[in-house]
Amino acid sequence: MATSYVDGSHVYGNNNRTAALVWDPETGLFIEGDKSKFSGKMLLSKNIPGVPVVCREENFADPLGGGFSFTTGDSKCFKHADIRISTVVHLTVFQTLWVREHQRLVLKLRQLNPHWSGATLYYETRKIIGAMLQIISYDQYLPYIIGHRGMSMLGGYPGYNPHVKAASTSGFSGAALRFGHGTLNNFIVHSHGHNKKEIFFPVHETMANPGLIEDLGVDGFIRGMVFYPTKLPGASRGTADSLRENFVRAPGTNIGGDLVSVDIKRGRDRGLAPYIEYVEACGLGTIKTWQDLQGLIKDGRALTELKDLYKDVRNIELYVGGHAEVLVAGGQVGPTFRCLMVDTMKKLRDGDRFWYENDEFTKWQMQELRKVSLQRVFCDNGDNLSELTENLFVVPGPRNRIRPCSAFPNIDLRAWTEARRHTHEHN
Repeated sequence: MATSYVDGSHVYGNNNRTAALVWDPETGLFIEGDKSKFSGKMLLSKNIPGVPVVCREENFADPLGGGFSFTTGDSKCFKHADIRISTVVHLTVFQTLWVREHQRLVLKLRQLNPHWSGATLYYETRKIIGAMLQIISYDQYLPYIIGHRGMSMLGGYPGYNPHVKAASTSGFSGAALRFGHGTLNNFIVHSHGHNKKEIFFPVHETMANPGLIEDLGVDGFIRGMVFYPTKLPGASRGTADSLRENFVRAPGTNIGGDLVSVDIKRGRDRGLAPYIEYVEACGLGTIKTWQDLQGLIKDGRALTELKDLYKDVRNIELYVGGHAEVLVAGGQVGPTFRCLMVDTMKKLRDGDRFWYENDEFTKWQMQELRKVSLQRVFCDNGDNLSELTENLFVVPGPRNRIRPCSAFPNIDLRAWTEARRHTHEHN
């Protein structure tokens, strides 16, 4: 997300100036780059004047900066509405897929509503994609992060509440949401299919490297995400060396950054309260001694290391303490991070006047939106994908079979045809 709302801001932009530069008002389509040699589908552009991007230039070898620079001019990296899209190949893949989905929907809606202007096509498509992202994020992804108990704490949608401020808390954005850094492996996988040939790229080699998408396409990286497990987070498993020693490594050197240090520093810059204050605010107990933490941090070695590093239990930082907690049942975070995630995700939903369930769509359109799946987005917008797992958030196995793309339903866009929509609803 590039804004607090789950609104597709990373696809469309979080400010009017950038948002206006990446699409064509005449057609409603995004600005495109070259065509993929694997499918003929669009790639992101590298030449949208005035659009900023964080990119690594080969002649920029500042170890502290990791070789990355910020530019609005010519770049070898892809550009779009989010300046981060070229930092890691998975971000580039996801951005490419969602931009392709926008283009696909615009063209189909134009066939159904040839009288619609470019602006109408753009905003109607953006509205649909915003709903898709909300459904995938809350209904399909979040349960595997906060577990069944976390989803019960979140509860169902009660309707828009104008008194709720839809904003991320500092504890959420500065620490809890970054739980994912503990799930990354040392390598990013490019796969030709389940149990087939794969390539393992060190993470630092995939940063600001658009050639990977141009030379290999997006399908192999999609399969790598789907067919290969992430690392289970937790105190005993630590953080991958690629992130602690080689993060944004400067070109031509063996010197890299430490993402964990960056995350800790980010918490300090934001002035986050000590970890134990979040524990107490979440109703998880009052922490006065190291023994009081044993119910949350059950790894004895981790507790010993925390004691050696921080000396006083009141000094533990939220990012560090949260990552050391035992994981909740069925989730990927500990109780404190779960608490912070539930709190913010509920605010972002209940305080969003344009939340998709807040009378934003007709009854027929809502019926179609319930078919939304990330599998369908991958199948429709990958280069030549033919199969995926029934559940993208679980590794393949007897209970998670690999199915052809035809097994995943498409939404019927006829629900967005103006004349036909009214006829359907009156019958």
